[in-house]
Amino acid sequence: MKFLFVLLVSLFIASGSNASDDSGGVIELMGSNCKHGPVIQPNGHFWAFVFCDSALGSNLGIILSKLTNETDTTGVWGINKRFWQDGPWVTDMTSLAWDPFSSRLYVATAEVYGDGSVFVLDLPSRNYKRIYSIHDVDPEIVQNEATELKAESHFGFIETLNVEEKTITVSIRLVYGNGQSKVVGEKTIGLGSDF
Repeated sequence: MKFLFVLLVSLFIASGSNASDDSGGVIELMGSNCKHGPVIQPNGHFWAFVFCDSALGSNLGIILSKLTNETDTTGVWGINKRFWQDGPWVTDMTSLAWDPFSSRLYVATAEVYGDGSVFVLDLPSRNYKRIYSIHDVDPEIVQNEATELKAESHFGFIETLNVEEKTITVSIRLVYGNGQSKVVGEKTIGLGSDF
């Protein structure tokens, strides 16, 4: 009976990790690309738990799956403090990517329910920083494109994660009523750079 219980728990955990991506690449989370469940940090102790909430967007919470000396260097995580869901990065995600060189997570959000920016989360310290937003793009370009193409909203997006070059490229896209989008601003950032 004990073996059956362990087997069932193992199968439950394996089936619950349907959003997991161990490639360290960019994970798109909009619409049908959203996969509800944990996205497990490769070679780490954090999980990005994705909530696919249909018309309310894709939302995020961070779980510390294993408490260690490396994960609790600042005292913000603990035996009863293993879940983090606070700030403008939690709502209306478009994409995310794990930094393969640190315990950081890059999160991009749409502006419908979210902030329309790209954030980097430093998980051990529970700090986040906005690294790119619509306000970083020339307002004239945004206005001209939005007017000409009848854009309805904008969103941040993680375009590429280049492990060899240790860079991540993020963008701001305008979204149109027909579902098309256009990049109006782009920025490449070094992975593991100062927080």
